[in-house]
Amino acid sequence: DDIELTVRHHEMTWVARIKNALERDRFCLYAQAIVSLRDGIDADTDTDTGHKHVEILLRMLDDDDQPVAPMAFIPAAERYGLITQIDRWVIRNTFKVLALPDSGGISTCAINLSGGSIDDDHFFEYVLEQQRLHQVAWSMLCFEITE
Repeated sequence: DDIELTVRHHEMTWVARIKNALERDRFCLYAQAIVSLRDGIDADTDTDTGHKHVEILLRMLDDDDQPVAPMAFIPAAERYGLITQIDRWVIRNTFKVLALPDSGGISTCAINLSGGSIDDDHFFEYVLEQQRLHQVAWSMLCFEITE
């Protein structure tokens, strides 16, 4: 029907944009504080332990360098098999940042991964390779599997 055709056409335009963004490195990572709801806890640092906890958020940059929210492109990436490439980009670039001497004092970093990447036979090997390359401590990492 016309609505379904419109949705598929819209997704196909996103496929081209995602491929272009992957080729041109047009993604950006943000660190969002994981905040305790207990009283007396700073916004992103646990004053009891001094640990900074963050979740990594992904945005795609449009041609004007404006961030595009993931809800706009992730469904198409999942439907058309591009999500594993995006997850690899996130892993590679997150590990690069965490390996820097001044990584902002991050002690725990949550990274969202797609179920599609978990189904990829080579994805875990890729994560291990990036961990060895960047020497990021496993204790810093928390992987969240999206539905």
